Amino acid sequence: MTEQECEACPAGYACSITGIASLTDHECPVGHYCPDATADGIPCPAGTYRNETGGEDELDCQRCPTSYYCPVATDQPKQCFDGTYCRAGAAMYLTVPGGSYSNAGTRYQMAACPYN
Repeated sequence: MTEQECEACPAGYACSITGIASLTDHECPVGHYCPDATADGIPCPAGTYRNETGGEDELDCQRCPTSYYCPVATDQPKQCFDGTYCRAGAAMYLTVPGGSYSNAGTRYQMAACPYN
């Protein structure tokens, strides 16, 4: 096969090595997307995630859900923990300031501490 007979790597696949004869085992990895002619996957942006292989476009990365945060190249959203909160599309958790709290029921927003 000559170089002219080679084809560009199709969208959804990462062709990081030379001499690929079959695309089996070269699907774009989780947490990434791969447009046409991609050698390595492009990480999903912060605030998004992708938990399946074969992403073709940035739009294949899903928005991080409420109560979770998603750093760059996230394959599974990470749950906020007590004392933090995360709005939809959060790249990182936010720490609750003094006078407020957050727990399993309020991880999507901070709540004011009740007065006694």
